[in-house]
Amino acid sequence: MQREQKKRPEQTYAPAAELPPVLLQHIGFVINKAAQRVRESGEAALAPLRISVRHFGVMALVHECGPLSQQTIGARLRCDRTTMVSVIDDLERLKFAKRVTHPGDRRAYAINLTEKGKRALTEAAGIISKVQSDFLAPLEAAERKQLNALLQKVL
Repeated sequence: MQREQKKRPEQTYAPAAELPPVLLQHIGFVINKAAQRVRESGEAALAPLRISVRHFGVMALVHECGPLSQQTIGARLRCDRTTMVSVIDDLERLKFAKRVTHPGDRRAYAINLTEKGKRALTEAAGIISKVQSDFLAPLEAAERKQLNALLQKVL
């Protein structure tokens, strides 16, 4: 007898008005909740490509900066070594990336995107842009730019 799989309810988010003011006064809490929302939306949207937001970040960084060591990627994205190895392993399994001998250090590997990975990155970038646009829909274009600029200042 096959067990029926329970359908998971769609994620719903409590509007800020439903959260106590004491929490809304803490910028860390508010930023974390906003990041959680956009990350969850991104994860769901990227699922058909079999990648996560973290995979997308690695792919985008490598595409923009050229071949980088796992250590450099992890440092720039603030991702621990074990997680980074797992992400790169996933990308290799999908044939989106490959490890090659690092041009500056023969003892290390550099991560390169494959042609398949570049195509997947292009598709993922469109998906992420749509997720971001939907998430930021309540803001005017100037507010979006201001928010991005302010957040970059505190990174």
